[in-house]
Amino acid sequence: MNKYIAQLLLKLLADKESRNRILTAVLSIAAGLLFLMAAPVIVLSSMKEMGAPSISFDETKLPSEISDRLDETEAEIKAIEDALTVIGLREQTVKAQLIYMSYFDELHLTNVNVYANMFTHTDDRALIDNINSYYDLDIDYDEFIGMYTLVMNRTISEYIFADAEGKNSVDLAAWAVNAYDTHWEFREDRCGEIDEGSHLRCADNIGLIMGYIRYDPQEKQFSSDNDSLYYTPAGSLDSMPDIKGIGVHGDSGFGVYTGGGDVVFSSAMGGIQRQNITDGGWNEWCIYDAISYPQEVYDIIEDIRNGGNNDESETEE
Repeated sequence: MNKYIAQLLLKLLADKESRNRILTAVLSIAAGLLFLMAAPVIVLSSMKEMGAPSISFDETKLPSEISDRLDETEAEIKAIEDALTVIGLREQTVKAQLIYMSYFDELHLTNVNVYANMFTHTDDRALIDNINSYYDLDIDYDEFIGMYTLVMNRTISEYIFADAEGKNSVDLAAWAVNAYDTHWEFREDRCGEIDEGSHLRCADNIGLIMGYIRYDPQEKQFSSDNDSLYYTPAGSLDSMPDIKGIGVHGDSGFGVYTGGGDVVFSSAMGGIQRQNITDGGWNEWCIYDAISYPQEVYDIIEDIRNGGNNDESETEE
């Protein structure tokens, strides 16, 4: 854990006046938010019990060395976001910023692009091993995953959405991958809400898909609209295009194709799971009616129907 963060948190907990001033500052900017997210669970719990500061905040009273460091750090984490966006890995922003804020003793990257490119790793263990090797760090994989899971379950990252205003197949796939990566659990009649017992998000089989349909990224909340999942059967898997966000159906219920031959789905037998499309008893593909797909998908469905398969839209509740 970063020494500067530890020192700041100790000061925060030890002195009420400093705690109120610093906590308000930390909560007021993105860098401060990451300081909170990077703290150990025990510190997060202690800070939660403090309650919100009741005094007004005058930024000029913040110690200059802390104010300067917060400004520098805010610029650094913004540089990480920008570098990841350029290479098409914007959804990795929180993970990259959290690792940087939590484990780098020197909060300066000599080459932010080198750091950003490490997040092309799709396997988190390989990612951590690579960062440890390159930067001579000793990040404990299990410790980081526990912290990252906690952070990503408290809020759904805005960075996973390519289009926050619409409902599209790319973002549906990203939603499903995020649920898998952050260890959502299976709960009946849930679509992504937080379980206050486990502090993890939960969804049943249909709820995983309905959660994306009902979630408003701008308001950061689920609507009460769309109680049923409407879908249009398309055909057998041998006619399915390799496009993220296509639905699949079979012995495991409904799933979301996420590319690379993988399907993500929610199951009572193991929570959110990812498996190869050939392994799960999937026997047909479909499109979800509330989701927009590339025109290629609609053209393929039309060709199938012209060949004699004229399935109508169906629904699951």
